[in-house]
Amino acid sequence: MVKTPRTPSRTPETPPLWHSLTPDAVFATLSSDPIGLSSAEAERRLADVGANELAVTPPTPWWRVLLRQFISPLITILLVAAIVSLLQSHRVDAIAIMLILTLNASLGFMQESKAERDVRALQSFSAPYCRVMRDGAERVIPGRDLVPGDVVLLESGERIPADLRLVAANALQVDESMLTGESFAATKNTDRLAADVIDADKTNVAFSGTFVGSGRGRGVVIATGADTALGEINTLVQVPSSQTPLQLLIHSLERRIGAAVLAAVVFIFVAGLALGNDAATMFRTAVALAVATIPESLPIVLTVALSVGVSRMAKRNAIIRILPAVETLGSTNVIGSDKTGTLTENQLTVERVWTTYGQLNIVSEEDDGGTADPAAVRAVLRAGALTNEATLSAEDGSTEYSGDAVDAAMARVAVDRGAVSVHERTTPAVAHQPYEPQLRYSQTIHLNGDGRRILYVKGSPEAIMDASIAMAQAEGAGPLDESLIHAANVEMGAEGLRVIATGSRVLGDDEELDQPLPPPSGLTFLGMQGMTDPPRDGVAEAIRQCQQAGITVKMITGDHPVTATAIAERLGLASGKQALTGAEMAGLDDHMLSARLAETNVAARVSPEDKLRIVRVLQSTGQIVAVTGDGV
Repeated sequence: MVKTPRTPSRTPETPPLWHSLTPDAVFATLSSDPIGLSSAEAERRLADVGANELAVTPPTPWWRVLLRQFISPLITILLVAAIVSLLQSHRVDAIAIMLILTLNASLGFMQESKAERDVRALQSFSAPYCRVMRDGAERVIPGRDLVPGDVVLLESGERIPADLRLVAANALQVDESMLTGESFAATKNTDRLAADVIDADKTNVAFSGTFVGSGRGRGVVIATGADTALGEINTLVQVPSSQTPLQLLIHSLERRIGAAVLAAVVFIFVAGLALGNDAATMFRTAVALAVATIPESLPIVLTVALSVGVSRMAKRNAIIRILPAVETLGSTNVIGSDKTGTLTENQLTVERVWTTYGQLNIVSEEDDGGTADPAAVRAVLRAGALTNEATLSAEDGSTEYSGDAVDAAMARVAVDRGAVSVHERTTPAVAHQPYEPQLRYSQTIHLNGDGRRILYVKGSPEAIMDASIAMAQAEGAGPLDESLIHAANVEMGAEGLRVIATGSRVLGDDEELDQPLPPPSGLTFLGMQGMTDPPRDGVAEAIRQCQQAGITVKMITGDHPVTATAIAERLGLASGKQALTGAEMAGLDDHMLSARLAETNVAARVSPEDKLRIVRVLQSTGQIVAVTGDGV
């Protein structure tokens, strides 16, 4: 029988540090347990905390968008003039003025309405359905119905529907690039962490909106809706937009013109009355003077010019919500860019292969595509591709690998360079042990061409060295040189590369296989592969053009400083100064932060709140800042 616990009593201002609690303590604090909540209790909590949805600013009513086109001193004066002209039966003048106003308002209304619809269509970060434990059994429910205390089941490919404190994890890896900017999937576990750990390092928490890359897990909901990390970010961006530089300039000009015209009209009207003219005549004269003096074409010329700019931006897949914002892009002098998926491809790629022959740069212009790869290099690539769980998929005429990012990168490079065939990769293995974070390796047994069994192992260089007794050399297997391997590992790591080593062993004909496979031993250390998320084509040139135009480009990412700095150097963003970090920002006031930003173009390991603070500090110094990226 499922118990019905009480709703946890805690204030939203002081939530517990869930990552620093044990799973049992988390369940106790949430008045839940591993078999989940009862349906009745879940309904009660849902009524108490609300739906698991992100609050968004409601769409602007159409009539407000329309009225916004008339918020201008010049437009107001023209509108008054048109009404007065109509009241005095000067229909031609009234119609002419109204045509100008109608055309101006129509262009602005249509563009803003279209942009608003496009933006709303992009807002889809909610998980439609998820698997939970309810009434002691697994249920599939809408993600919006999740409540704190629910136990959620996770599998590869699923979007995480709420913030979860993990209570079970089996080789669980989560793609958190949308929150942290890291290209590598985060390995998750259930261990307690220190209280002062930042979100990017909370290995026992799965955040709403991120994706399960591989493995399985189970977590208890600790926050839903606006209380999640994604919800907090959403709250930061749900603020009224400030006026653009063009709007400030035009409004200032309109106020000056309006004041001058109004003063002149009043003077003419009073002077005419003083000279003996009747009020009706002088009123018509004043209206005519106002209409003649006011630059009626200014609003429509601006609207047409901005609309052309918006249309050109739309052809480049850029949606402009407010017309004047397109001019702001032209006034930008600082661009803050995310790294992953914006400056880089968001696809892990093998760039270096190390063997006792040395390092092979397989992304250099001189690379031959693998036709002249030494046998040692091919052996490293082959081993990485055969102890591998990436699957091949073909979509839109292109061939891609899905699954763990490391596996996909190693499979792709091995097949592309001819070290292994697609048929060999898809041939069922004799035995396989998937990668386990605590073991730091995966191992697979395949049959070679003559029917002999080969054990292939890949993992961290330390794990492969521990299981090796020799290393591959030109003349065959030679003594294991750990210092040589360590030096190569450090060298590639300093360049921001993630390093994976491979090893192999031929099994004896009479060697029995245990299930599961025992820890590998007696391996020959084959070599190492260094991989990273490389810069996108054309980005370095685009940055160079921005710099030539007087625009400063800054990389603002949640990724590690070493990785961020390595990519910055390749893109021409390196300033010679150490990257700014979120931990460093915590100890700086805004004035000190401004000075620090002036000397570096890289901010790494920063949270979304840190990114917003960076933008605001730059704006406070008079900079016009544009922010781009698919991350937050």
